[in-house]
Amino acid sequence: MSDLDGQFYSEHSYSRRAEGRVLAARALMVLFYLAAAVGYFLFCYISRFIPLFALCPILIWILVFFTWGLVGYDVYCELSRGELSVGRERRGRSGKKRKQLLSVHVRDAIDILPVAPGRVKLNGVDVLVDLSSSRKREGRVAVLFATKGGTTAVVIDATGHLVRLLMTYYHRTDELKMLLNSLEK
Repeated sequence: MSDLDGQFYSEHSYSRRAEGRVLAARALMVLFYLAAAVGYFLFCYISRFIPLFALCPILIWILVFFTWGLVGYDVYCELSRGELSVGRERRGRSGKKRKQLLSVHVRDAIDILPVAPGRVKLNGVDVLVDLSSSRKREGRVAVLFATKGGTTAVVIDATGHLVRLLMTYYHRTDELKMLLNSLEK
């Protein structure tokens, strides 16, 4: 049994739901595709290359293939030996590609607290990074830590196993115990 299979390791990933910024980004991307198609048609019409109209669907498909991943990604959360790593995960033809956004030791966190469904408002936080799957979801956790720019909070979805591990490495656990109880119901 490796360390990654043990009781002190947790990893899960989830996809972002199409709401808020994700929905707005997807709508803007669709408008961009429409504008690119209209621009291509105008170019072909003005330059009198009418037979090139047939290439438009292929060119739009190529554009979608290479750019849709910018608005469609999964979030992964990994806790190994007390280090919490959070990032974006994109699936492509060559497999999963991960881009780590942050890595922080849980014992160095200023605070770890549950987040109620709805808009996130945390006092004293300079930078808020919401990587949860949905604002309406219960069982979200905010990890607050100090950076050069001030206090940063990262909001992620939590599972029961992840909360148990956070309680192992983080010494103030009263609010996490309540969250764990609500997740296990």
